[in-house]
Amino acid sequence: MNQVKPTITMSGPTRLACRRCQAISPAPRNDHPTASDVAHAFLELTVANASLGIDIRLSDDVFGLVPAEGDALEVVRGGFGAIKADSAADGFLAFEVSETFDLAAATLRIGRRPDTPALLPLSGSVPSSPYPIDLDVGGGVTGPGQLWGEPVLFELLGAVASKDLAIERCCPETGPRADEDEVFLTFSLRITGPDNRYGDQVGGRAVRLLVDGVPREAWYVPLEGSKGTAVDLPAAFVIPVTAREVVLQLGDSTAGDPGRIPKTLPDLAS
Repeated sequence: MNQVKPTITMSGPTRLACRRCQAISPAPRNDHPTASDVAHAFLELTVANASLGIDIRLSDDVFGLVPAEGDALEVVRGGFGAIKADSAADGFLAFEVSETFDLAAATLRIGRRPDTPALLPLSGSVPSSPYPIDLDVGGGVTGPGQLWGEPVLFELLGAVASKDLAIERCCPETGPRADEDEVFLTFSLRITGPDNRYGDQVGGRAVRLLVDGVPREAWYVPLEGSKGTAVDLPAAFVIPVTAREVVLQLGDSTAGDPGRIPKTLPDLAS
């Protein structure tokens, strides 16, 4: 059998390091390796949960061992229980393999479809992820507030496309990890309401996104008020990874004409 000792980390909200990855003939039973006539690949792992204050639970079906050729192998022993936010846990995974299995050429797959999986090679360097992608955006428009319909100045400060949640808020319907065919698109906005006695408010009804001509609601926009002072807030969307043309519509359309900021997105699927 073979043995590899890579130095491995995985970017994203859950970080995983392989402390020792080796193929052995004993089969892990009762959470300890004991003799068996079946060969196993035995991976000792450390998982660190940095998922924006969210506790996670990693069941066995989250992992798969992908050989250089062929289908992924399922976990037969080991695993992890609940891992609290900002903490780490050690554990192991065992997979039944052939005596000639090339562990150094294998990849550990983490994630349950339709979520986008993370891929962790057991030797060599870990391919860098293109995410998160900071987008070059900006602009300012005026639109009606959603409480009194007063003019509110909206300024677009930035935007990020990511496969993991970019804000400390859980969760859209898709969960904290985007599916393979989608991404999270999170805008950073600054609003300034009228400098009068009441000001006005901005929330989900005042922020919409047209994606290739199709309107989409934000999955999260906090309700914020402003009376002549600047207030920053996020606006978070889930969009197709193939999206190219978007129009950020700002202001409550039931109270008047919203402002619009059009943007062309880069290729988010690469």
